[in-house]
Amino acid sequence: MDKRFETLVLSGVSKTFMDGVEPVPVLKDVNWTLSRQDSIAIVGPSGIGKSTLLHILGALDRPDRGSLLLDDRDILRLDDGGLARIRNEVMGFVFQFHHMLPEFSTLENVMMPARIGNMPFKEAKKKAAALLDRVGLSHRLDHRTAQLSGGEQQRAALARALIMSPSFLFADEPTGNLDIENSRKVHELLLEVHREWECGLVVVTHNLRLASMMKKKVTLKQGHIDEQSVAGLVAL
Repeated sequence: MDKRFETLVLSGVSKTFMDGVEPVPVLKDVNWTLSRQDSIAIVGPSGIGKSTLLHILGALDRPDRGSLLLDDRDILRLDDGGLARIRNEVMGFVFQFHHMLPEFSTLENVMMPARIGNMPFKEAKKKAAALLDRVGLSHRLDHRTAQLSGGEQQRAALARALIMSPSFLFADEPTGNLDIENSRKVHELLLEVHREWECGLVVVTHNLRLASMMKKKVTLKQGHIDEQSVAGLVAL
């Protein structure tokens, strides 16, 4: 899929979880638009639904009701296979834990989404090597995950997230396990990628330094998105 998409829109999205027998509404009739020009931090205390919002926006989870519009097309109407294809071709993901496959090299891990998306092997290998060079890991192509530092693992995960040239990049606590210096490097890379690849960036974070680098900061209050000032929110 060569097309670059411009917007993701949540329309009337609601999500409720069960705490034992008690329903816990997390999202309530949420309407929100993400464009490729946006860099957004979702902040606030644990348990308010930050990751839930990210997972629904990234089509990793389905809401109880509502629509997720990708350039006016409701992709939640797709079956699971169709939704997986959208995730592979349109969205990139970086999580707190890198989810690298230990039996494969760094290069092979970065190639994986491209091979799943049927990119020719030589093209996928060339692109993966170029991305690893971009994130400063050209000397680690043949190393296994266990041979990489935590910061290197996250940079490799970022390269993997970019292999399909996504329109949107999602990161869930991407520096939660890193020291200050490696966190700084990953923060800077995320913003550089947002600008260079022209992909919308949404980051769930407790790191207010990272949040302050984004164009917008939002939180959730009683199931609704609040885009006002986040002054006073506690970094946990």
